[in-house]
Amino acid sequence: MTEMELIIERQQMTKAKLLAKWRNIEPCKNLLEVMESLPPKHKGKTYGLDGIRIDGSPEFIWAVMSRLTDLIDGENQLTRLQLSMNNCSAAEGDFNKGNGGYVLYLRLHQRTALGSHVSAAFDKDLAGATEKYAQAQA
Repeated sequence: MTEMELIIERQQMTKAKLLAKWRNIEPCKNLLEVMESLPPKHKGKTYGLDGIRIDGSPEFIWAVMSRLTDLIDGENQLTRLQLSMNNCSAAEGDFNKGNGGYVLYLRLHQRTALGSHVSAAFDKDLAGATEKYAQAQA
């Protein structure tokens, strides 16, 4: 376990510590280098697994997504992006309290062996992304 994981596990990560870490963190070269993909046909909870949720106006969501463009190469012949954006304005009950807005979810999944073969045969346009993904994983 890394020092960061131990600190977080002990719930000692205060706002001040988070901000200090954020200010001093070195950016990774590519998010795909550190994003763990879910196994093929994953069933069950994904809470705590690598993934991204962005809430807010479409303008805010796309502004954040513009900073995450290296993740686009996660859509390739070996992995696929689970990507969805939902309108929250029709939420029921106290949820969202009529604020409107949207939520975007993004996760990386491994393709099944069959899915990889089919993608390699029919999605030739993903070959470049597949190569970039493989380089990021090396």
